[in-house]
Amino acid sequence: MDNFKDWLASELKNRRWRQADLVRESGLDSAVISNLINGKRKPGETTVRAISKAFGLPQETVFEAAGIMKPTYDPNGNHTPSFREWVKIYDDADEDTKKEMLEYARYLSNRKSANKQQTS
Repeated sequence: MDNFKDWLASELKNRRWRQADLVRESGLDSAVISNLINGKRKPGETTVRAISKAFGLPQETVFEAAGIMKPTYDPNGNHTPSFREWVKIYDDADEDTKKEMLEYARYLSNRKSANKQQTS
């Protein structure tokens, strides 16, 4: 995405949200959202935090999309927003769900290791 306007449009589309949905969920004024969608305004810190909460995304993801924060990269140079999303989902989960998530991640990791050994 070239800019925040495009990123925001994509997020709304992926969620099948309308502008009114974001206004309701973020608590931001409809004029603010309209100006962001039309590219007439860049988001500030308060706006980014409200949008991040509305979308259920890590704040860093929205700060990066807004150009306020430089993207973070893993040691291999790959952009890792999905990792931050995973951490956010985990952090927001209750203790039982966290245990299930960890068990499932271990299962997937072990399965991947077993598949590698079979193809070697």
